[in-house]
Amino acid sequence: MGKHILTGLMLLAIFSLSSCEKEETCYTTVTVDGVIRWSGSYAVDGCGYFLMVGEKKYKPTNEADIPDTYKVTGWEGTPVEVKMIDYNKQVPAGCQVSYQANSAKLLEIRKK
Repeated sequence: MGKHILTGLMLLAIFSLSSCEKEETCYTTVTVDGVIRWSGSYAVDGCGYFLMVGEKKYKPTNEADIPDTYKVTGWEGTPVEVKMIDYNKQVPAGCQVSYQANSAKLLEIRKK
């Protein structure tokens, strides 16, 4: 019986250490209200899209899939409802090496 307990503990340790190391296994899918902001094209030193949900800033991993109708200049952005995968990790925001934002993939987006 002690052998089975030891084997179980070893398996638990392996799964604990390996969980959330891959993007695909450490995420939550949520639908939230937020504001999508367009900060300009990367080609002209912009930072692309950001999604603000309360005080939390997200950097979409699939910016190319966001329709151009959301490229609205101005800090106020566009109020939206978004279904997204929140990868629960910080990533470089793309425009400044030291700037971090939460990583998310936008699955559905609609204006409010």
